[in-house]
Amino acid sequence: MSKAGFDPRQSIQFWKKFALISKSQSAKLFSTHPSDESRIKNLEDKMQQAIEISNASKLKGINPSCRL
Repeated sequence: MSKAGFDPRQSIQFWKKFALISKSQSAKLFSTHPSDESRIKNLEDKMQQAIEISNASKLKGINPSCRL
């Protein structure tokens, strides 16, 4: 995500929203994946490094343009 020039801070918001959705789904469906809380904690722990990578990508001219 960072190497592609995306803002890595958005990943935390994504997983927070996903956590709300997954709570309403069957726990069995997500039992083989890391918990939302552990994903968010991991992202928070590595955020500074991810921001630095994203900034370096943007300096190289990498600027994503996503459309729905």
